[in-house]
Amino acid sequence: GQGVRRVERMIHQLMDFTRARLSGGLPLHASSVHLGQVAEQVLADRRQAHPGRDLRLTALGDLRGTWDGGRLTQLVDALLGNALHHGPATAPVALQLQGNGDGVTLQVHDQGRRVPPENHATLFEPFRRCASSSGGVDGDGLGLSLYIARQIALAHGGRISVESGATDGTRFIVWLPRTGGSSATGS
Repeated sequence: GQGVRRVERMIHQLMDFTRARLSGGLPLHASSVHLGQVAEQVLADRRQAHPGRDLRLTALGDLRGTWDGGRLTQLVDALLGNALHHGPATAPVALQLQGNGDGVTLQVHDQGRRVPPENHATLFEPFRRCASSSGGVDGDGLGLSLYIARQIALAHGGRISVESGATDGTRFIVWLPRTGGSSATGS
């Protein structure tokens, strides 16, 4: 069940962490990917695990690109898991995808939580232990999910940032170039 999956996720994260550190980035296996389908799959899984939560998906524009689909699944799952874990149970979590021109922007917006600006820089650090609203430690057990999310974005030639305002919660923003996986294969 859930426990086994969590341990598996932690093992995979440790392997990814090591790989990113040793070889200077995560290896990608790029193919034609539809980010909307990736997002729907992750949302379906998360809805099963959190039946009471309000998870919303908005998809606009062309969401196809040359990426590593497995990695993007990991990225979306990490950001959603982070929002679910830290936001209050009553707050909706919104996933927004917007394709335009040369890339796709993915945002995960959690309305119930504010991250102080001084913490923004360290959010993506590995092994970041942060107390959650429930008093426990980070939901992925190791504090690696946001670090790996950032590594995945960077490996695709993209970027990730966080915005947090006093009124409208926290928003993680990922930008991916449409052919993010193609240039990485030659290295």
